[in-house]
Amino acid sequence: MKPDQKARTESALAGWDDLRIDPAVSPSRLAARALMLGYPVRGLNGSHYLDFEAGAGAGLVAQAAAFPEVVFTCASPDQSTSVKSFALQARAQNVEVRDINLARFQADIDTHDFIVANDVFATASTAERMALLVLTKQHLAEDGIACIGIDVFPGGRQRDELRELVLQGVKAGDTAEDQVARARENLRRLATDIAADKTSKYAYLLEELKQLLRENDADLYRDVLDPRRRTCAIEDFFAMAQAAKLQVVGDVDPLKTNVEILPIDQQEEVRKQTPPEGGPERARQGRLLKTCQLIDLQTNVRHRKILLVHAERSPVKTGTADLLDGLLFTSMLSRQDPRMTDADLLQAQQVVFEGPVRYQTASIIEIVTLALLEQNKQFPVGMSRLAMHVITALKKAGVENVPTDRVTQTIAKLCLKLLPMGALVGHKAETRAARNLQKKPLLSPLALHQVRLGQDYIASLSPHRVNVDASARFILSRLDGTQNAEQVITELVRAVANGEFELASNEPTPEARAHATFARIVAHAARSGLLIG
Repeated sequence: MKPDQKARTESALAGWDDLRIDPAVSPSRLAARALMLGYPVRGLNGSHYLDFEAGAGAGLVAQAAAFPEVVFTCASPDQSTSVKSFALQARAQNVEVRDINLARFQADIDTHDFIVANDVFATASTAERMALLVLTKQHLAEDGIACIGIDVFPGGRQRDELRELVLQGVKAGDTAEDQVARARENLRRLATDIAADKTSKYAYLLEELKQLLRENDADLYRDVLDPRRRTCAIEDFFAMAQAAKLQVVGDVDPLKTNVEILPIDQQEEVRKQTPPEGGPERARQGRLLKTCQLIDLQTNVRHRKILLVHAERSPVKTGTADLLDGLLFTSMLSRQDPRMTDADLLQAQQVVFEGPVRYQTASIIEIVTLALLEQNKQFPVGMSRLAMHVITALKKAGVENVPTDRVTQTIAKLCLKLLPMGALVGHKAETRAARNLQKKPLLSPLALHQVRLGQDYIASLSPHRVNVDASARFILSRLDGTQNAEQVITELVRAVANGEFELASNEPTPEARAHATFARIVAHAARSGLLIG
């Protein structure tokens, strides 16, 4: 690739990376996951978080804005300018940039409680991969947790097989945009041909093709076109981690290490992996490795976010009560039939919720709990507060005299069932509301950019994307610090009068509806961590 073409390609990819935020690797989520695995980290206040690959910085700065009590360090010197620019725009003063050289096993960084490298490993050489793990060992705090993203084989086998077909006609010298456009054409043609010919030798790849077609340009380039990207056998990663004196303790997604999802015979195979004389540490590693290998084959796992700690650490037993009291929860489940109202849920004999897993329940307490969590997916809630909300909802529905102890015990059992399946997500920090909004509200630069692009969602700093309708897009696109609330509301009233869209609020006058809508949307944005002033 010529230098000018390489620069254009890297520039385009940097622009795509600007929109990447991965809430799964937030300090809150990582701390909660470490606690569930028995490797608690220090409190978030004053902790240090290192990102080995911050991209253009939007994701790192978004995390920094969400967790001002944590110091975030970017170890991606090539992107230092953009990271500093994002931090300045977001008024995030808890962001630092440090130098790193994987080729020399050197880094100008201190010890950190959280170390994250979500995509470096997949595109690094073998020597650089080892250097990454060695540096992680050197700079991970004694009770810290690290998260390394890897593309696993054979989980990604189908994608590897598709790569040769998709790359036909794609020229290495083309820009990233041109390569993606040609690859997308090839994908559509292949999908059409395979769908028309059920006997095609590529028929088994049809679902994979459809999934790739649903990906955005950045993900498609990353998954298919990036020539640096290489898969890694999970057993090889375990061996490299061991050589670096680190131990694998799990995955960010608990479902990817949950032996219970395997067939019974394979569960027994896992339990027999390591003989008793291997010791507890060796036994744990052997069972975990075999579990990962079988799950990768069973569910076609392509990418893992592996969690590591120092090799000398042993898990700490945490009682159920202490564990649940130390966590906040959000749900990944939604009612199977979106047409079911809350009243329908209360009347149904059984309700099915779907997400990472399918969960069916006839318990009115579980139904109300999951419905409340579904309605408030952006906002982590603790056990005691959740129990109070459930009791209040039951009373409003006419279900009286439900003992508080029964509600609390039912919710606790539900959490213990769903957390290992990834259906509920644990957190260590609540989503913050902006307590003192400026007279001229200011949306974070990334969110403002996404809203003005006309996207149907914006990347929240909280666990889920925030959906955006016409009224929300209208309001949020104006929160650039140049207009006060009354000015935005006046424009909103005018837009509704012109028939641009309708407001769902029930207030009697247009002005009252506009005020109520503005207050609701701004409050939601604040609670979701999208406002920076």
